[in-house]
Amino acid sequence: MKKTMQTGRSMIEMLGVLAIIGVISVGGFDMFSKAMNQKKIGEIKSNVTILAMQSRRLACQYAEAYGSYTKMLYRAEAYPEALEVVNPSTSNIKYKGNTGEEYQIASVNDGTKKNAFFKITITQLSDEACLALASENFGSASTNGFAEISINNQKMTSPVSIGSAVAKCNQVKTNKIELKYRACENNAQGIY
Repeated sequence: MKKTMQTGRSMIEMLGVLAIIGVISVGGFDMFSKAMNQKKIGEIKSNVTILAMQSRRLACQYAEAYGSYTKMLYRAEAYPEALEVVNPSTSNIKYKGNTGEEYQIASVNDGTKKNAFFKITITQLSDEACLALASENFGSASTNGFAEISINNQKMTSPVSIGSAVAKCNQVKTNKIELKYRACENNAQGIY
């Protein structure tokens, strides 16, 4: 009888290779998921920054002509390209982001001057996005007009500590953050 040599891998070796591939792929999916979440949060932060800068810039120049921040941003097309306009024919224009969050800009009367402040309201936020925005440093009154932050209708002092942000952002299913800014300084039309 003639012996034949068999070549190839045993079942044990194949199971070992499959186990290693499984462990590596689970780690890869987790890293990919975290990276995508960070990208979404970065987009939200960018949208808020652009809305605040453009609202403040336009408020200094054109607030009286448009009558409201919402109409002003919409007509000037000064909102971020990543946002989709919702209900443009109404006075209650909202902008919808790629991750489902909604943005709205409104003037706030502080009792001294018309349109002295404006607020950016961001709703439909996940807990992670709420935490990231709550702990973000949005500036100060002297740098960019930032005045205050509210998380789920509770005013907070900025910057918000991580512990406070966790406590406020985990209270409801979808979170809401309001950022209040001074509209304009030294405006010839009497609008702050």
